[in-house]
Order: sequence, then C-alpha cells, then structure tokens
Amino acid sequence: MLNWIYRKLNFPNVTGALIFVQAAIFILIHLKIIEPITLVLIPELVLQGEFWRVFTFAVFPASLSILWVLFAWYLFFLFGTSLENYWGSGKYNLFLLFGYVISVAASFLALYFDSSGFMLNWFCMTGVFLAFAFYFPNFIIHLFFILPIKIKWLALITWLWYGYVLVTGDISAGLMVLASTGNFVLFLGADVIRKLKGGQRRMAAHAEEVKLSQEAFHTCAVCGITDKTHPHMKFRYCSDCHGSPGYCEDHINDHEHITEYSAQEN
Repeated sequence: MLNWIYRKLNFPNVTGALIFVQAAIFILIHLKIIEPITLVLIPELVLQGEFWRVFTFAVFPASLSILWVLFAWYLFFLFGTSLENYWGSGKYNLFLLFGYVISVAASFLALYFDSSGFMLNWFCMTGVFLAFAFYFPNFIIHLFFILPIKIKWLALITWLWYGYVLVTGDISAGLMVLASTGNFVLFLGADVIRKLKGGQRRMAAHAEEVKLSQEAFHTCAVCGITDKTHPHMKFRYCSDCHGSPGYCEDHINDHEHITEYSAQEN
C-alpha cells in the first residue's frame, strides 16, 4: 500500500518548487502587489469563506527579511533535497503532506492559537529539520554564519524546548508542538525507538566488557594476589595440584600441593 502511495506521489524536486513559489510571493509582497495578511492561515476567516488561506500559508515566506529568508531557503533546500535523496521522492512528499495536514488540523483545533502563516510555515519545516538531524547528526552548520555546531545539538535543543512547552503550556501549546513534530513522529518514531533500544544494548554490552576487563585472570591460591593487583607478577599453574590452581612466582615452587581430598574439605 505504501509503495503504491509513494509511486503516486513521486514528484521530484518539490523542495525547489516550494522555494520558487515562496520567492515569487516574497517579491510580490515587497512590490506591494499582495498583502501578507491575505495569505496567512486564520481559521475564522477560512470558515467565513476565505478558503484559499488553507493553501497559501504553506508557501508564505518564512521571513520578510531578505537576509533571513535566503538563509531559511538555503537550509530548507539542503535538508529537503537530502531527505528526498535518502528516502525517494514519494516518501519525502508524503512526509511534507502529513506535515501540512497536521499543521492545518492543529490550527483549526485551536482557534485562539496564533495561526499566522509565518509560524505555521516554520512548523512545517521543523519536521524536515528534525528528520535531517536524525539521519545526519554530525552535519556541521554555521550558526549565525560563524559558529560551527553539529546539527544534532540544535535538534536536541529543539526537542528540549518542545518538552518544556508541553509541560508548561496549555492545549494550544501542545497543538503547536504537534504541528511541528507530528510528521516526524509518524515517519521516524519507530526508528527512534529501535535506535534507543540498540543504544541500551550497546551500553549493556560495554558495561559487561568493562566488568570482565576488571576481573582478575590469574589469582594466586596461596596469597591471593592477582594480575590486576600486581600487573608485573608472573603466574604459573601447578599440574600436581587438584584442579591445577594458579600461583605467583613466590609460591609456585613453595606451596603445599592440593589433593582431591583437601579440596573437598575446603
């Protein structure tokens, strides 16, 4: 079923197309041909008949500042095309479609929520950013065009911020988080759980390796010193003793042989 949907949605370069339309709208806004307020998603006005807002908010520029909008487009193109190459066009387009639908639904569920196109546009892009950070955690981005930082740390800060909003905010704040992360949870939630379980298994295996590495391999049957307490001591094993116990250099030739009877007594 999913493969059939992916084939139906196999339209390449959707990221570039969205940026192209946003750029055109950005120019029209600055030429005073279009009023920004007519494009943003305001549920009350949609219910009054201005249905186009449900579509136009998705191509509203992320910023009306030329510097920041260029930076936003650069990041969206980088993240989006990388995900499209990784997933394929069909799955990537479905990911975007779910982000769009969840954002619209969250907006209508909270009519008193700040539903501006600026905010919802960033919510749609957040899922793309988080998905990219999940697959390419060590990718370095230059914060404020100067400070190099791995994208996984920015994603971690984003998740912590959303967690804080969920704990301290109201229902509208929860819907905001849903609009931002819903498509990520749907598409990558199972992968995140598998990764966490894999991390737990690796940690348990590493702890077992550390435990084994701390255990002594050689122990003197007379004085009890080990190769851990005396790393430079040489140990030998006595074949004349029952069970062939080990002895340090000081006792290998000077010890009472252990017989089967004495071993049973001990």
